[in-house]
Amino acid sequence: MKEKRHILFVDDEPNILSSLRRMLFSMQSKWKMSFVNNGKEALKILSEEPIDVIVSDLNMPVMDGYELLTKVKKNYPNIVRIAFSGQIDSDQKLHSLRPIHQYINKPVDKKKVVDTINRACSLHDLLSNSELRSLLSRLDSLPSYPFIYQQLVKELESPNASLDKVSKIIAQDVGMSAKMLQFVNSAFFGLPRQITDQKMAVILLGLDIITSLTLTIHVFQQLKLDDIATFSLDQLWYHCQKVSIYAKTISLTEGSDKNITNGAFTSGLLHDIGKLILIDNLPDQYSEALSISKKERVSIFKAEQEVFGTTHAEIGAYLLGLWGLDESVVEAIAYHHQPDRCQNSSFSPLTAVHVATNFDRCNAIEKELAVIDLCNKGYLSKIGLRHRLPIWIKACLIIEDDEKRKNRE
Repeated sequence: MKEKRHILFVDDEPNILSSLRRMLFSMQSKWKMSFVNNGKEALKILSEEPIDVIVSDLNMPVMDGYELLTKVKKNYPNIVRIAFSGQIDSDQKLHSLRPIHQYINKPVDKKKVVDTINRACSLHDLLSNSELRSLLSRLDSLPSYPFIYQQLVKELESPNASLDKVSKIIAQDVGMSAKMLQFVNSAFFGLPRQITDQKMAVILLGLDIITSLTLTIHVFQQLKLDDIATFSLDQLWYHCQKVSIYAKTISLTEGSDKNITNGAFTSGLLHDIGKLILIDNLPDQYSEALSISKKERVSIFKAEQEVFGTTHAEIGAYLLGLWGLDESVVEAIAYHHQPDRCQNSSFSPLTAVHVATNFDRCNAIEKELAVIDLCNKGYLSKIGLRHRLPIWIKACLIIEDDEKRKNRE
């Protein structure tokens, strides 16, 4: 029989705890639940019993949720840390402490609570190898869940969502606004004139792409990377842009629906987020991995496995899963180098990103044949789409040729 998850809830308001007990009564068969009304009691339970997930209010007296979750992060790094609060109006404090994996807004909703906790637990199962857990415990910082992304998602879910409001949300962050304008003005889009207006950028890119860009730019901005001689942040950003465009192109070529196509684009943008986390936290070891990759002529993926015992793909998937991104996106990022490990048996964002990544990393003269050689034919045969690979590559070649031509103009 599978052991129950132990979830610890912390809130100083008795009525909230009572409401949670009633709301989650039906989960008793799957979860063991503890309820306490202060940080001190929470730390006592943590010292006495194994806990899988802690869900804490942020605005508590004496020891607030930030302080509690920071202590949990330091002393129990493998525990998933979730916060709920009705007063999250700035992410400045979150940037400095970074103790929180996921948020649940008050008033709490049963489905949101259950889905968030189940997601966190299933992700732990997916990415629970001891090497990954060990590495995660050594990381000083993971990017915090971006507040601006929360605002965008909330606006997009609103029945009165508008381009004006979305543009104003993005305009709050000058650096993000600049990056988005840079993206829309890149050669991939081939626009006849420079776009300098944020609202026009939102119109041209679309709300789903804007939301995905927000996440990616947030991570690139937040991490202060030490200089590594053989690593370029600008090149990685350019690579992520290209993979996102190629992945979206492959999905459109396959006639996929909007959800899969948007998932492919998002996964392409975020597929290498784990590299940023590794470099930010462990620059010396990552330099070693880069050196091994170059000297032994192996992929950085294999070199990371040798140095860390895990890879950027698993670390990136772990973080984005905790942030609550769609399962298909987390899956694409976790398996984009080893798609045959995934149980999915149909075309998905993983398929698009796997092919797009190999297309972009290939510089051979006979590119089509070389990309076919790089891709995992066993996986493509399993999903019944190996015969489609040359068609996807040709579609990407058209995009690549257009970009080269526009860059020459």
